[in-house]
Amino acid sequence: MAVGRSAVEFNVIALFYYLIAIYLSMHTGVDVENSAWKFGYVFTVFGILFSIYLSYLYVKFVFRDRNSWQGFEFGRRSVELGQAIVQLTCLVLFHCAFTAMKNNLRFFNNYNWDERLADLDKAIHFGLDAWVLYVDIFGDVSFSVMEFFYLPVWLLFFIVTVVHCIFFEKNKLFKRKYLITYAFTWIFMGNVLAAGFLSGGPVYYSNFTDGSIRFEDLFSYQRNLGFAETRFFEVQKFLWQEYESENFQIGTGISAFPSMHVSIATLSALYLCRKGLFFALIGVSYVVFIQIASVLSGYHYAIDGYVPIIFILFVWHLYTVKDVDAEMQLNCQRSL
Repeated sequence: MAVGRSAVEFNVIALFYYLIAIYLSMHTGVDVENSAWKFGYVFTVFGILFSIYLSYLYVKFVFRDRNSWQGFEFGRRSVELGQAIVQLTCLVLFHCAFTAMKNNLRFFNNYNWDERLADLDKAIHFGLDAWVLYVDIFGDVSFSVMEFFYLPVWLLFFIVTVVHCIFFEKNKLFKRKYLITYAFTWIFMGNVLAAGFLSGGPVYYSNFTDGSIRFEDLFSYQRNLGFAETRFFEVQKFLWQEYESENFQIGTGISAFPSMHVSIATLSALYLCRKGLFFALIGVSYVVFIQIASVLSGYHYAIDGYVPIIFILFVWHLYTVKDVDAEMQLNCQRSL
């Protein structure tokens, strides 16, 4: 288990982000008592249970190695466990803040980017809507299978990755890179870019434009494959009902560009790439799958996924260069 100073930066970002979310929610009318913040209570319980389980594993490990009870080693491991639990708490606050901020987007801009994003999407796909090209290339995919990997598996994928990084990543430079990129992804991609290019995606295109039936062919394709019987369809109806009623709850808020599903899948894949070729292939394959699912489900235009992939790879590369410089400086200091 390794925590160290790399945890401090993320903790500060999370707490500052949380305070900003509270401030904005107080001024826009988002009910912080009865909406996104309930998620914090649920996630905190999960965090406590998970921490107890990790503590059990930790004590079990120490009992196996009785020397670890002696002196500095036991104290160091205890401090690391405490720091990790604090950071997990900050992670909870961070995601509470994101949910509230996402529900605040409608107060900062209008949903007026759908037509332009749809036109751009069509232009870069040789005059075709992306979903048509995807079906031609990959064929029909079961929406039941797709929803399983797009909803619960995605949630598990990103939670396991970030929690593993918090508790078990030993390379402090790599951990810092991952957590700072993680914060950048949610805040810049999920809030800043989303607010600047506010859109609803194909599923809500007619609601936010002039009632156009531009994506009727997509919806017909979905109906033929039993889309209405999946949770995809239920969630889409739920999101629109919550939007119209201005009822801000966990998981609500409409924002297509950029796709956070693709964003976090990409970041998690980069984390897995460090674990070996096998895990790298799993991560990359999952990003491709999520990109396809986000388009065929009607949640996103294809460009909603392309942009975050490029951004995250760029930021990751910048931190990789900095990591190399930091390691070279450290090696030079050790050689003196």
